[in-house]
Amino acid sequence: MTHSMMPIHLMSMIIDIIFIFSFQICEHRDKAVEAVKLRAQEDRWEPINCFNAAGTERFLAEASAAGIPSVRAYVYDECWIALTRNTTSFSLSYLSFTDSLLKLFNSGLRSLINESLVNVFHSHLRHIEQAVSCLCKNSGVKHV
Repeated sequence: MTHSMMPIHLMSMIIDIIFIFSFQICEHRDKAVEAVKLRAQEDRWEPINCFNAAGTERFLAEASAAGIPSVRAYVYDECWIALTRNTTSFSLSYLSFTDSLLKLFNSGLRSLINESLVNVFHSHLRHIEQAVSCLCKNSGVKHV
């Protein structure tokens, strides 16, 4: 059935649903960007200490379940992960956000979904860029 053959009430319902999804996507995106900002303020740029082998295995299982099995390559001294808590928190939340948006994906929401994913990712990149810039200023390094 083409759009011209759809009953008006059906088209109205579709528009309403897209509007509701758009609102929810924007709200979720804004919360994700705010979470990036809050985590950035608390970032200590230290590796993760899982305290023991069992804690490390729990962390690795969580990362693997989220689709990041390669984290195992960053384990050292049995209980340390050579990533920051902020990096792993962002990665896990971003993958969850992406999964949620892809479940809603359709042509009417494509642009908003793309924009939302890029916006959240760029907010995290800005945090990293600012941290590196600050580190360079404080250490006297001119280029990274």
